Amino acid sequence: MRRSLYLFTLLLFGGSLFAQAPADAPLRPAELVQYYKNQGQQFTPVDGLVQEKAASLRSYPAISAEVSDGLLLDFDQQFAQRMGEEAPDFMTLHLPFKQGVEVDVELVKVNLFTPDFAITTSSPVEVQWELGTYYRGTIKGMPGSVAAVSIFGDEVRGMFTGPRIGNYVLGALKNNNADRTHIIY
Repeated sequence: MRRSLYLFTLLLFGGSLFAQAPADAPLRPAELVQYYKNQGQQFTPVDGLVQEKAASLRSYPAISAEVSDGLLLDFDQQFAQRMGEEAPDFMTLHLPFKQGVEVDVELVKVNLFTPDFAITTSSPVEVQWELGTYYRGTIKGMPGSVAAVSIFGDEVRGMFTGPRIGNYVLGALKNNNADRTHIIY
């Protein structure tokens, strides 16, 4: 959990240092989205990465004891793998949010890492790291919102926050998750 939080913080705030954007592009997510809209960029609608799962949180007693406001999701691993290969630079990701409610997140693809990026330990052994496709942006139509999404071959991680809805996290359930069930909470 701590590693995920660190990665999201890097994506939202530190990632702007390495983003592949013109020098005059703003760094804040809302300004970044608006900048590209003003440039005439079309945000590709993306639907189907995750879909509301028929099962409820009660199907997972350990989670329902900890999470009162969450939604289980089915994750389309083949879709995510295609996204890794053909990821749009600008997208509007359609997400189930609460039962019967959905949210559209407008995202700009960013590159968080330099070409020579590596993770090493104190014993100079390089750590293997799966690079994903990273985005940051806002919730469509919600001023003051912020969003970050990272797509990997076997899961999607993200967070979004807005003044009217609060803070939400998107990620895969751990422990006995062969079907790659995800949750927004």
